Amino acid sequence: MKKKIQIIGRGTHARMIKNIIDENQEINLGKLVEYEKIKSVFKQKIIIGIGDIKKRKKIISKIKNKTYLETIIDKTAIISSSARIGKGTLVGRGCVINNNVEIGSNCIINTNSTIDHNCRIGNNVHIGPGVIVCGSCKIGNNVFVGAGSVIIDKVSIKSDVYIGSMTNVTKNIRIKSTFIGNPAKILDTKKK
Repeated sequence: MKKKIQIIGRGTHARMIKNIIDENQEINLGKLVEYEKIKSVFKQKIIIGIGDIKKRKKIISKIKNKTYLETIIDKTAIISSSARIGKGTLVGRGCVINNNVEIGSNCIINTNSTIDHNCRIGNNVHIGPGVIVCGSCKIGNNVFVGAGSVIIDKVSIKSDVYIGSMTNVTKNIRIKSTFIGNPAKILDTKKK
């Protein structure tokens, strides 16, 4: 019997998930639902098809029974047998998740990203397309890592951090803020 999944969201990210589900013959897709119209109780599996981590966090807070969250892994992804991936997480096309990696709930590991050995990724994290997270890194909850960024070995990133696209993170990030550049520097938001 095929599993039925409902996608919360109707935008580009939801359509990407729909394409992954359409290619998997084990799953029937329910209708796409606008996130403003969701209810707190579901009778079928769901995945959140919205890339914005603040909106994803808000939706998760409305869902009382987290067992209805479905994890979706594209068939082209390479996942180590020792990796653990939380409920409601999406692993996109061409991703590589290596040995002893732990990924929390409600995460997005976007197209062609690599999470190397012994990394710990928190809940509600969005790893953009083409990101490389080198070995033994720790990323807190509610973190956004922009497309093409690199996080080098053994770096820790605090919760609630935004890392801009193409940023090279070479040192631990211990404050909640936005970081950009090579090497990563805090974005100065003061008007001159």
